[in-house]
Amino acid sequence: MTSRKYLILAAFFAIYFIWGSTFLAVHVAVMEIPPFVLSGSRYFLSGLLLLLWAFAKGLPRPTTRQVWNAAIVGTLLLAGGNGLLSWSMQRVPSGMASLVVTTGPMWLVLIQWYWKRTGRPTVQTWAGLAIGMVGMVVLIGPDSLYHMPQVRPIDIVVMLVASLFWNFGAVYSTDANMPSNPFMMTGIEMLVGGIAQYVIALFTGDWLRFTPTSVSVGAWGWLVYLVVFGSVIGFTSYAWLIRNVNPVKVATHTFVNPIVAVCLGWLVAGEPFTIYMLVSAVLMVGAVTLLTIDKLRKSPELKAA
Repeated sequence: MTSRKYLILAAFFAIYFIWGSTFLAVHVAVMEIPPFVLSGSRYFLSGLLLLLWAFAKGLPRPTTRQVWNAAIVGTLLLAGGNGLLSWSMQRVPSGMASLVVTTGPMWLVLIQWYWKRTGRPTVQTWAGLAIGMVGMVVLIGPDSLYHMPQVRPIDIVVMLVASLFWNFGAVYSTDANMPSNPFMMTGIEMLVGGIAQYVIALFTGDWLRFTPTSVSVGAWGWLVYLVVFGSVIGFTSYAWLIRNVNPVKVATHTFVNPIVAVCLGWLVAGEPFTIYMLVSAVLMVGAVTLLTIDKLRKSPELKAA
């Protein structure tokens, strides 16, 4: 097995399993650290560490255009994607949040079709979208939410918008003139995304509600985990994959993330796992399978991996 294949396998492990665990980390930490302060700190610190390392290594400096494009992607992915997701997870259990984020490949298909003009979706694609919608209805329907009274409809809507931002940023990054080195690129994205969330926190009142001395050691520990594993390792892996592997193939992390998140939420945090979540998980994974299987079969990167 070539070194490239090892890199691909390691990167997929990071976005499959490490990212699956970050749902629990965010859900626990956001109980003590306001969402945009938490998410902003996660990415600001991660981006700062990566850029310091990149400059120390003497990596090629990006052009102004490349910095601008990386900043746009970072704002979409992190402020629009993870920031809004963290805000919702003040009330939404990590397992349920991971299932809502499973809509990612659905957004990806629609964005590529409408914006990139990739061709009209096939019958199989429309079937996948329809099944996915049914899965969402089961997950967020009145009967399901009855068992989770703390979850508000606006929380679900915000998570869906967050997923839209994330996938729009992912599609934008595939053709944009980005820094050639993945560490430099990811560092800029995370630093700008973190700063953007710090600015948002000024308007949401998060900074006024943030008292560092009242945050427990456990919550600080989860923040460190999010910085090192969820961002530096996980996001760098994602950024590298999205530039080297078919984006639809990369989006398959949504197959595994919900399973990891639901299991950890149930085992570690005692979160509820209802029949509605189970049915929704089956439908959503089935929908994502229909949406990606043909493109994955035709992807040259799949054979190379």
